[in-house]
Amino acid sequence: MSTFTKRTAMARWRKASSKPLTRNVSSLRYAPLVILWRRSLRNDSWNTLTSTRKALYRCALWVAKARGRISNEKLMKQVLQIVCQLLRSVQSRIASTGEKRARMMLETYGKTHGVFSWAPQVREWLLDSLYVLYLGVNAQP
Repeated sequence: MSTFTKRTAMARWRKASSKPLTRNVSSLRYAPLVILWRRSLRNDSWNTLTSTRKALYRCALWVAKARGRISNEKLMKQVLQIVCQLLRSVQSRIASTGEKRARMMLETYGKTHGVFSWAPQVREWLLDSLYVLYLGVNAQP
């Protein structure tokens, strides 16, 4: 790929990614959907989708490319649900897992004569964001 082509491709990507996913409420554009699809392939969030959702997203990409935008409200609603799922990063999944585990531990250890009565520092650990992230990383799948 020549330098000129790389520059124009990067400029197009920056221009498309700086715009919101929806320019207006009534339609979805092709370029941001493609950028999100490629990003999800890179960060492996594409594999979290079911085969039906993958097929629907590919179909939506095709419709957006052929027509320039998606304006059907039912299709837009489904595509936006998929977009929300794709935007969940690995770190956010780890953080949510850690928060669930910390919440469960707070409830379990907070009972009368529980762990907090003889080890009060554990409560501080469970409220610390880095420790919650640690719990999420070490959680069993």
